[in-house]
Amino acid sequence: MLMRHILRQIIQPVYQKGFHEPRASETSLEDLLKGMEAWDVGQLASMLRQQLENKIYLIVLDDVWSIAACEAIRFSLPDSNNGSRILVTTRIRAVAHTCCFHEYDRAYEIEPLTDHESRDLFFKRIFGSTVNCPDNLKEISEKILGKCGGAPLAIVSIAGLLVSKPVLSKDQWQKIYSSLGSELETSPSLERLKKILELSYNDLPYHLKTCFLYLSVYPEDHIIRRKSVLRRWVAERFVTEKRGLCVFEVAESYFDEFINRSIIHPEDMSFTGKVKTLRAHDVMLEIIVSSGDMKDIATSKMLSHVRSLSIFSGGETLQFGWMKLLRILDLEGYGILRNRDLKNVCSLFQLEYLSLRKTHIMELPAQIGNLQKLETLDIRETGVKHLPPGITYLPHLINLLGGRRFYNHNGLWPVSEFWGLHVPNKIGNLDALETLEQVEITEYASHSISELGKLSRLRKLGVMMFVDDDNSWASLMSALENISSSLCSLLLWRPDGTMNFNSLDSLSRPPLFMRSIDFREFPVLKLLVIHLAMFEAWRARFHEGALPRLEKLELSLFQQASIQEVSGIEFLPNLKEVSVSACPDNTMEDVIQSLKDDAKKNPSNPTVTFNTKKWVPMKARQIHL
Repeated sequence: MLMRHILRQIIQPVYQKGFHEPRASETSLEDLLKGMEAWDVGQLASMLRQQLENKIYLIVLDDVWSIAACEAIRFSLPDSNNGSRILVTTRIRAVAHTCCFHEYDRAYEIEPLTDHESRDLFFKRIFGSTVNCPDNLKEISEKILGKCGGAPLAIVSIAGLLVSKPVLSKDQWQKIYSSLGSELETSPSLERLKKILELSYNDLPYHLKTCFLYLSVYPEDHIIRRKSVLRRWVAERFVTEKRGLCVFEVAESYFDEFINRSIIHPEDMSFTGKVKTLRAHDVMLEIIVSSGDMKDIATSKMLSHVRSLSIFSGGETLQFGWMKLLRILDLEGYGILRNRDLKNVCSLFQLEYLSLRKTHIMELPAQIGNLQKLETLDIRETGVKHLPPGITYLPHLINLLGGRRFYNHNGLWPVSEFWGLHVPNKIGNLDALETLEQVEITEYASHSISELGKLSRLRKLGVMMFVDDDNSWASLMSALENISSSLCSLLLWRPDGTMNFNSLDSLSRPPLFMRSIDFREFPVLKLLVIHLAMFEAWRARFHEGALPRLEKLELSLFQQASIQEVSGIEFLPNLKEVSVSACPDNTMEDVIQSLKDDAKKNPSNPTVTFNTKKWVPMKARQIHL
């Protein structure tokens, strides 16, 4: 037990021979420790406080795994306000923040080593210097360091394994790199690394272990999209609904727990602060899987039993009709896939997840309606523009993702190619739909606007308006009103950047749960003024190519509003000034400093100014006529 260990380490040094000889009136060490194994938590805590009362102490707790341990320490150590300190290390964010008992406590998150720092540590451990690495070992060294992911323990452990070999040869290092999984199992040099990584995995609850093991289907160094893996977990039945949470929200909570435990590493973040893409730690995955190539998969009899199939590189065309039990089929980036290959896919009656993203598919087969269990259809970055009528016969379809965006940042117009899906007349029949992106509205397809209003469960909607008449905008506003009780995210895009904002005023029932709204490009906008009166912290991110003519950005905060993040101003090529008006506090100081740092990266070198607002209580304000 943690408190028992701390108590022993505190008591024993005090009574060590030559340090302090107990007087006759003092209790002997044997008496103090007698029966300690049988003490309950209250007795241990009482003794701990007694031994440390009015003493200055420094206690280091290394690698704490539970919040309960932090809580036990919190109530067991005296706080005499005399400069005593407790230092806790942990791999779990929630534990770190729980250990911050007072307002002056801090949780410091150690970042992975940079590439330069990783090389220094690696080469010094092996060669004693950063400059003594032979040229023939530099390339394989970079590959090995790539597996370590900037983790010092992994770098030192693997370097120790390499230096233990009698000969420093490229072939030997390549062999170790290729068989790192087996080395983790057998090498004494990697024993500590293996135990710590296994502890990270073994400490996971059963349901999280299953979800983590699933990440091993992705190749090494593969960039994984968060939403893609969440939808796959759902399709694999790894996630079930909980009271008050839909199944996707439960999957998000599982993902957040992996982030909390530092088991997966975020690569890219959205403007709302959520992870967009991630990587799984290579060394962690080596413990779970062994490397190896599977050949002649297209002719293997095992395909008849496959439930989930992901293809990450080209090869021979598969006969998908063999896989009658398939529930998940991820063909993203499968370059040799053609329209004719999808006829076999439409016979997979158990299919729930189908991704054709970034393939050369130009149209979906009319038989797509046969996939009665399909929940996710991802056809983004394909040539598909028109959805067949059969799409409306998919009663369980939850996510329909389409459209294509290609940006050209070199001209007046930052978007050179941007199109969405032409939906069929009865798209409103898909009453299970929660995500629909992107729908293209043209003068020939304006009839589909009213159909959007029938999607009563829709949470996320992307609309590309290629029409600008009053009737079309009025129809769109009417549709948004009908789904206002469910809609959380809305994207509206116009090809020339002009937006009929007056139509938004006509919304009698605005979406109450809206968390994000995105109005694309505004290619000629020079001044952007935003007044904030929200109780929640506000985030904004400007992406490369957005607002190419913006010269001034003004942010004005009312009393209850705050800014959590404003990033990307380095991408605004004509920006000259950023002005922020708000009540001063520590948070605003950080925001202003971040804006100034980003402004230095902008070639236009914009100025950043902060204007202090002083609020007067409402009852003290006077009206002058």
